[in-house]
Amino acid sequence: MFFGYLILTMICKKCGMPEVVYLTTQYQYIESGLENIYLENVPIISCERCLTKRPQIIETDLLDITIAESLILKPFPLIGSELRFLRKNLGCSLNQWARLLHFDEKSLLDLEMDEETISPQFDLLNRLIYTKLLEEKAGQIIINNLMDKFLAIDFQHSDNLIVLINLDIPPKYYYLQPNLV
Repeated sequence: MFFGYLILTMICKKCGMPEVVYLTTQYQYIESGLENIYLENVPIISCERCLTKRPQIIETDLLDITIAESLILKPFPLIGSELRFLRKNLGCSLNQWARLLHFDEKSLLDLEMDEETISPQFDLLNRLIYTKLLEEKAGQIIINNLMDKFLAIDFQHSDNLIVLINLDIPPKYYYLQPNLV
C-alpha cells in the first residue's frame, strides 16, 4: 500500500530508468534475512520499469541493532533464521560461532535452517552470548534486567511474532500477531 510521492532524483542501477520514492505504511524487510520484520513509514525507492523496490534506510547499523534487540527480548522461542541473523550481526561465520559455543558446525547449520528444533537452553545461550559480545563491542550495557526478561520467555508458545519497527530516532519496535500485518 503506497501513499504520497517524493522527488525523483535517482537512477535505477539495474535498467538506467528514473526511480520514484514512495512512502509506505509497512514494508516487509526481507533484506534482513527475516520474514517477520516489517518497517513502518519507510520511504521505498521503486523502479517502475524493472519492478525493483528497496527501502531507503539511512541508519542501517542502528536498524540492525534494533532488530537484534527485538530478537533478544522476543517473549517466544527463536527460530533458525533469527539465530543466523544474530550470529551474522556480530560478524561471525558459522564456523566461528560453532567454535565459540563448542558446538558441531553441521548441527548449528541444521538449527539455523530449521531442520532441528532449538532447545530452550540453546536459545537462551545464544541470546546471552550475543548480548554480552555486543555489550563488549559497544563498551556499554545494552539491555538491563536480562534475567527477568529471559525468565518471561514462553518456550511453550510456537507462533512467530511479527516485529514492526518504526524508524524514528531512536527506532522503536512492537510485536504483533501475524494476522495483524
